[in-house]
Amino acid sequence: MVRHSWQHDLDRWADPLAIEQVAAATGLPEERVFATTLASCEGVLCDSHIHAGGVHWILSVKPFYRTRKWYGQQYCAACLQEDPVPYFRRIWRLSFMVACPKHGTLLADACPHCGAPVSFHEGDYAHRRFPIDACRITLCRQCGEDFRLHAAPPADPDVVRFEQGLIETMAEGWSCLVPHQTIYGIAFFDGLHHLLMVLASNTGVRRIRECLLAEESQLGFPTPFSRATHHFDDLRVYDRYILVRLAARLIGEWPRRFLRCLQGCQGNQYLLGDQ
Repeated sequence: MVRHSWQHDLDRWADPLAIEQVAAATGLPEERVFATTLASCEGVLCDSHIHAGGVHWILSVKPFYRTRKWYGQQYCAACLQEDPVPYFRRIWRLSFMVACPKHGTLLADACPHCGAPVSFHEGDYAHRRFPIDACRITLCRQCGEDFRLHAAPPADPDVVRFEQGLIETMAEGWSCLVPHQTIYGIAFFDGLHHLLMVLASNTGVRRIRECLLAEESQLGFPTPFSRATHHFDDLRVYDRYILVRLAARLIGEWPRRFLRCLQGCQGNQYLLGDQ
């Protein structure tokens, strides 16, 4: 493997030499190996991919040497339980994914026991702590708890259906989620991301979120950061779940509910700039 490779976010890095070496070791075509990386989302979720720094829809793990400092690696415990050989899906690194489309449960982004971020590759550095026959990829590198023991709560069925539609948009390149419209995939994802940034904002447009939450009797829902602006892709999974649920409701009744909300909170002028 390429030297110091674990000091990078390998899912995003997509180093050609690393891909070549993995392909040679597994006997798979290099194109198939590349398709397992987040770099392969270029032209699907965004126009161009960058290997480091913030990018729309990609959760950051904030690599620090061999470990991971942030909650950017999500998982579904039920999927890991069912796998003959457990593996982490590429789609679990996307910020709009907050629920498992197969099991209808919320994804997790931390160890269910100690709350540490997921850094599954570090199991290979802990031979003295784990039994020799343990599946180390599902064990917390900090406390040794098995992620597969996590009992995930059910997600809103509307959110699950919405995410299934997003997955179809990625596969087909077109979205039919907006009623009576067919939208080019990248354009749809750009618009959805801006909408989610507006819903996550603590600037004046927070009145839009507050209006929607009032309709759902969740007036007390806080935003996790005190500063006025922040990035949707930096939020923890439950905070993103709330916002994706609001966006799904808006898009399902687009544009009527959104316009009604704007009239109620008088927030039209704030949507002209980036949030």
